[in-house]
Amino acid sequence: MRKLLLSITLSLAGWAFAGTQQCDDAFAKPDYVTAYKECLPLARQGDGIAQAIIGYLYDFGQGGVPQDYTQAATWYQLAVQQNVPLALNNMGELYQYGLGVAQSDQKAFELYLKSSAQGNRKGQYLAGYFYEQGRATPQNYTRALELYRKSADQGYAQAQNAMGYMYEFGYGVKSDYTQALSWYRKAADQEYEVGQYNVGYVYRYLMDPPNDQEAFKWFQKSALLGHADAQNELAYMYQYGYGTRQDFQQAIRWYGLAIEQENSAAYNNLGIMYRDGQGVKQDYQEAMRLFQKSADLNSSYGAYNLAYLYYNGLGVKQDYQKALQFFTQSANRNYADAQNYLGIMYQYGYGVKQDPQQALNWYQKAAEQNNKYALYNLAYMYSAGLGTRQDQSKAAQLYERASAAGYPDADAELGYLYLNGQGVTKDEKKAAQLFQKAADAGVVIGQNNLGYMYELGLGGLPRDYAKAVFWYQKAADQNYTLGLSNLGLMYENGSGVPEDPKKAFELYMKAAQQDDSWAQNRVGIMYYKGKGVAKDAKKAEEWLRKAIAQGNTDAQSTLDLLLGDLNAPTPSNTNTNNTSNSTTTVTTNTPVNTNQIKIDILDPKPGATVSENWIFLKVRTSKPMGNMQFRILVNGKEIGTASRAIGIAASSEYELPIPVDTTSSNLNIEVSAYDGQTLMGQSKLSLTNSKGNKNQFTPQGNLYILAVGIDEYKYVSKDRFLKYSVKDATDIVAEMKKQQGIVYNNVYDFSLHNNQATWENIQAAMIRVQKLAKPEDTVIAFFSGHGEQMDGRYYVITYDTDPQYLRRTGLMQDELTEFYAGLQSNTIVILDTCRAGGINGVRAISNPKVDGLVRALETTSNAVPTPPNVKKVIFAATGGESYAYEDPAWGNGAFTKAFLEALRGEKSVQNNAGLISILRLGAYLGDRVQELTGGKQVPNIQLSSSDWVIANPQ
Repeated sequence: MRKLLLSITLSLAGWAFAGTQQCDDAFAKPDYVTAYKECLPLARQGDGIAQAIIGYLYDFGQGGVPQDYTQAATWYQLAVQQNVPLALNNMGELYQYGLGVAQSDQKAFELYLKSSAQGNRKGQYLAGYFYEQGRATPQNYTRALELYRKSADQGYAQAQNAMGYMYEFGYGVKSDYTQALSWYRKAADQEYEVGQYNVGYVYRYLMDPPNDQEAFKWFQKSALLGHADAQNELAYMYQYGYGTRQDFQQAIRWYGLAIEQENSAAYNNLGIMYRDGQGVKQDYQEAMRLFQKSADLNSSYGAYNLAYLYYNGLGVKQDYQKALQFFTQSANRNYADAQNYLGIMYQYGYGVKQDPQQALNWYQKAAEQNNKYALYNLAYMYSAGLGTRQDQSKAAQLYERASAAGYPDADAELGYLYLNGQGVTKDEKKAAQLFQKAADAGVVIGQNNLGYMYELGLGGLPRDYAKAVFWYQKAADQNYTLGLSNLGLMYENGSGVPEDPKKAFELYMKAAQQDDSWAQNRVGIMYYKGKGVAKDAKKAEEWLRKAIAQGNTDAQSTLDLLLGDLNAPTPSNTNTNNTSNSTTTVTTNTPVNTNQIKIDILDPKPGATVSENWIFLKVRTSKPMGNMQFRILVNGKEIGTASRAIGIAASSEYELPIPVDTTSSNLNIEVSAYDGQTLMGQSKLSLTNSKGNKNQFTPQGNLYILAVGIDEYKYVSKDRFLKYSVKDATDIVAEMKKQQGIVYNNVYDFSLHNNQATWENIQAAMIRVQKLAKPEDTVIAFFSGHGEQMDGRYYVITYDTDPQYLRRTGLMQDELTEFYAGLQSNTIVILDTCRAGGINGVRAISNPKVDGLVRALETTSNAVPTPPNVKKVIFAATGGESYAYEDPAWGNGAFTKAFLEALRGEKSVQNNAGLISILRLGAYLGDRVQELTGGKQVPNIQLSSSDWVIANPQ
């Protein structure tokens, strides 16, 4: 960002006009009102420096004149003709940021070079920055360093700081933290707050060992000058006593100052203090508010901590849906702990449909960052064969990594693999060592297994019942079922302890109540024999049946032996046929379908009138069913539909989308629920259908189209140029413009093609569309071209994106989600992109990963409030592991080809009024793209739950 300079010293050499001293003195004080009065006459007479000063006053709105970039540019341009450095630099910045003039990096760079050639230190710094970034010129770290050094040697603090940055990251020079610190220090000594912060950062995070005392000193200097990140770091050091005495009140004070500048990390860290009651009374509600603010500012930590509160029900009702939303937001910013939690939620179906493959995917992302919990969980997935083929060797490798990362639970699991020779060479001694390590760390499985090794004398350990009892007791103290059962057996047999059947029974019962079938069998036997408890055949049968229900064959044998064959039917009433010697047994306890359920239709109400193309039927079942399937009849015709569980209890309330494909005025709906082939319940509903006549539609609001199509790229090799992306964009716009005066009042085109589609131009267009679109309007954001993914984030490759420096030059997923969330209108996002490439009609080299962006857009849409009745949908050309294709036979990308077919009259996307329905369109695109590509391209379609009209085919 451009900042108002505090003081400027100008050379008077060459001034030929009277009054120049007064003009110069007033500007240097600074007394901008007097400067304007004294300099304006000189500027009108052609004095270059006076012209630059007047331009400056208009540029920053000083001296009693309004901020006016156009006026500033006019005066700067006059001074530029006389090569005045102040004008060269500031005019360059106007071009760089597109203020008062058309944005042009090239013109900005040329002006910075002219200033630099005159030895102006700011011009040298700015030209160096363009070389470093590769803006308007090929990236050249050597040239950037040369210019930065020239500027830094003249004492320009920002250039000195830039030199430190180059040495810290090794850009154009070998990375050298000592040199980086030296340059940062030069900038810091000039009271440059960014330099001071960087000095503190080096001492705190880059020095080995850290020097917290020095870090504290420099963070404090920077913080006092108002640097928000430094204020946050200073607060953190007070909070934990790094480099200073621990002082919670000072921590709260500095976090508060950083929060005034909307610092996301400070919101999060202060939230932790309230969550944990550090220096303040524990207050989950305040913690939640602060975490929410941090998450709103795109902090992965804030989103994670907010999700954690919802996941565990801390200060709020447990809500897995909310937890999923914020864990996803954090995970999409590549935070490993959040990715691990998403894996847990998908593995066990917390707030989402159980999906082992999704769980595996998220664990893998976190494991790539060496997250010890994710490594452990991923190992379990391979060991159990969940979401992937079973691979004990892979599991062992992952447990090894988790152990090396400091997770002792992995030692217990790895010990088990060594004990049994699964995925590794069997080694009982190694197993015993690992169990000991885990047990010493308090891991319950390690304690139990070490007891087992002592009980049997395995792994080079002596058979020692006393030590076995010691470790079984440790495990039992943590209520571990195997520990309870094993300890119970020691007491029952008198191994290592005096024989005590009563104690054994108590331990077995604790394990049995946790559904351990072995313990349930022992409880049943002891009840029958009256061992350690009063004899009770009824309770014996009860516990033996519980064990049998879990497949315990020993319990079945015991029950058969002790109580007789219980599978034979028990006659309650016998009738003898007098005309025959045969006997017919009639049993009065005939089995009843105890799973019968009641279905209540909550919405719409009976007799209601509907006019939409879809009805969203909400039903409630009287009790949860795990494999619920619905069959729907409308006027006797079966309708294929997919149910969606809603509400906190995904077990009892469902939403059933039903297409209304009939012109009949009466709708008789019958809902039947099945568990497999078994009918569980039915309900009926009659409605009135009042849909209007075909093709009658009143225009609704305006349509704004941001259509980006890029075939040719500045930094992508020509063999990877595309052929039809620009055509995709122009064809879509042309079709939608036909809707002006029909579906929309006006259609506004914000197209950007090839070299127009720079990062800054796309950003500017997104901001403008955001500001223009009202709730009654519609926005179509269409992107056709190359995409890429790095570190879990999706990027659109703009015309000026350099794939080697994707983070700096690509249009980030975060920027797209910010645009999407900020739209207050009906929105359709169309992504006909995937990863960089374009050879042989494939818009990708490696597997596309558009799903991360789709998830981010969907999560952001759910997290940011929008006006009532505003709907948003996402159409991604690819999803999962498929590619995006283009072909001369289509003259477009496959996805755009299908979209155009819909707009040009494809009947299946039209409702009964002949209008294009968004839900029908989504269904058509999903099928048609796969048909065009022979199943090779699979779109990712994210629809709202409401239908709406987007076009009337002409």
